[in-house]
Amino acid sequence: MRKYISRFFVQCRLGVVFAGVAGLMLLFELIKGVFIPENASIWVSHALTILFSATLATLVTFLLRRTTREVQLHADLILESLAEGIYGTDTQGNCTFVNPAFLHILGYQHADEVLSRHIHELIHHSHADGTAYPATECRIYQAYRRNVKIHVDDEVFWRRDGTPVEVEYWSYPIHRNGQMLGAVATFLDITERKKAEAALQLSEQRFRDVSDAAGEYVWEMDTNMVYSYVSARAKAVKGYTPEQLLGHSPLEFMPQEDREGVTEIVKRAMTDNTHFTLQHRDITPTGEVVWEEVH
Repeated sequence: MRKYISRFFVQCRLGVVFAGVAGLMLLFELIKGVFIPENASIWVSHALTILFSATLATLVTFLLRRTTREVQLHADLILESLAEGIYGTDTQGNCTFVNPAFLHILGYQHADEVLSRHIHELIHHSHADGTAYPATECRIYQAYRRNVKIHVDDEVFWRRDGTPVEVEYWSYPIHRNGQMLGAVATFLDITERKKAEAALQLSEQRFRDVSDAAGEYVWEMDTNMVYSYVSARAKAVKGYTPEQLLGHSPLEFMPQEDREGVTEIVKRAMTDNTHFTLQHRDITPTGEVVWEEVH
């Protein structure tokens, strides 16, 4: 990652350096025409040319060295400012670099504790349940083994103290001049997000359990107006079991002439994030038309 960032800045700065060199060469030609008489000795002309060339070479070397230092500084600042953990590996799976977020998330004090070590055996050796996770099955390494980009959000990395941290990670192959060099991986600690998702799922399940126990007709649908949950009471109201309704739109069970008006009301409520109330007709499996009131 640092190399790619550096390469970008180098290309930008080299453009400036060489533009400056071209300008100096043009200036030298003008100076020669003004200060060196046409009948001057050829040795004088050559001596001045050599002097200028040496001076120019020294200047270019100075600018390139300064550019390299500044580029390295820019690359380091970018990597250090990222909230995502980042690390690179060679084709043997050994760690080539890490950024401060990596150290912070996984509980390391210094990069030396990680560099040159087999990264899978260090932070990715086991599944969340503690069972072994062989390096040959590691999806991160697939980035360079299969030359593909990888995105995973259902695994854990292991901290220095031996505790797991739920992560979402991305892994990308690294090439240079057609040669595979390894992979770079970025990751986020999603422990709190997973806890929130689990709490939401538990809350929704409790709500559904209460609805079923109370015998109420309750349903949910997604933004595409497709049922995602239907309580058992649906059988008595619509004539269909929840299993028959899930994955379908309520529009499918209405007369054709009712669908446009219902769609307009529901879509407007979704857009405005407001409640709605409507009455519409349903067609039961036997062809009977019944009225349904939705709150």
